[in-house]
Amino acid sequence: MNVPTTPSDDENSNRAGATTPKRLLLFVEPDAAAAEKLAQKLEPLSARWDMRFLESGSQALEHLAQWPVEGIVATPQVSDMTGAALLNEVASLHPTTMRFIRCTPAEGKSTKDFAAPLPQQLSSELDAEAVGAAIRHAITVDGWMSSEAVKKLLGQMRKLPVLPNLYGQVLEQLQSPDGSMEVVAEMIGKDPVMTAKMLQLVNSAYFALAYQVTNAMDAVMFLGAERTKSLILLTKIFSQFDKTRCAGFDAEGLWKHLMSVAFASRAITMAETRNNKVADAAFTGGLLHDIGKLLLAENLPEQYSEMLMEAKRRTFPLQAIELATFGATHSELGACLLTTWGLPLPILEAIALHHTPLVSEDTDFSVLTAVHAANVIEDEKVARKGTPVVRMDPAYLARLDLIGRRNRWRELLDCPARPQDEDRQDRLQA
Repeated sequence: MNVPTTPSDDENSNRAGATTPKRLLLFVEPDAAAAEKLAQKLEPLSARWDMRFLESGSQALEHLAQWPVEGIVATPQVSDMTGAALLNEVASLHPTTMRFIRCTPAEGKSTKDFAAPLPQQLSSELDAEAVGAAIRHAITVDGWMSSEAVKKLLGQMRKLPVLPNLYGQVLEQLQSPDGSMEVVAEMIGKDPVMTAKMLQLVNSAYFALAYQVTNAMDAVMFLGAERTKSLILLTKIFSQFDKTRCAGFDAEGLWKHLMSVAFASRAITMAETRNNKVADAAFTGGLLHDIGKLLLAENLPEQYSEMLMEAKRRTFPLQAIELATFGATHSELGACLLTTWGLPLPILEAIALHHTPLVSEDTDFSVLTAVHAANVIEDEKVARKGTPVVRMDPAYLARLDLIGRRNRWRELLDCPARPQDEDRQDRLQA
């Protein structure tokens, strides 16, 4: 295959009329027929990525020397060198380029030839959607982690919650061919704190049940797998922190807000998509979207207490004060922590970008859309006079062609509708 001399001029157009250059990905595959087959399989990704298929490692290195490349995907053996040699050279000369190796599970067990940091492995059997999701996940997370402000803030986090053992056990049970919700309920029933929290939630006003749920089995069956998993995460994260260290930090208020946004996110998603899977992801995103605040309150209690008081005194959004102080906010901090726990990218993006959705690549309703809207609406519902409420991003919603849906979402969540001229004003701003 020929190596293009310049990157493509193709660009993605969004609904707001702006254009964003495609990101460049290199695939090094010496077998022309295999490369052609792979290109056909990956065609659905071409709207977002400019993908180049090269035959040799030298061609790839030449390309990397001329143009910025987001990621490179190699096979264990390319035409003029091993995949390991190529990716090691890329790591040395172009450390910001993400590296991937497409291989079989057996080939992936041997990592001795690779220099650190090891490239990410992609199964050679993955379909186009899975390959695209894996690459996008890696590149997005790397972008968050490589921010100097985020790295500095993460370095100050001396106490980080560990992934709950119960979560791992439940996940393993649900992924097993013989797994069952009954066994999950038995696991949770052995944890008194988790059982109490789950019963508290199921019997709360969020569900408005006509009867009282009194055991873990019924609670788990009612919540379902995804909501059960996300509630385990949230409960265990809260239980691992001393919530009295940071003066002015309202842990109980944060818990209630997270619950409210979780249910609101799910309700909005169901109204827009009628898709239970996406709605469950939105629930999880809403439940965990502000977890970075807990990290800041625990690890920087005195400094964060001052920031809380400043936000209250100046009636100024807390995330704006965080950004001015740290160069990053609780949103990115929380997403970076949960990245290490293996949460799916749509949930991580909802956590990282719920205050800044416009920087996403969204062109349609997503988990991020639901969490962004739900967070604003829930703040509107409890806001007192003089309290700043961050509005839903009009440019983001205009790009998704959803700007007219805001009052419908408010009505769905029993929140007073905003003035009718809001849409017209925001369209002008957008």
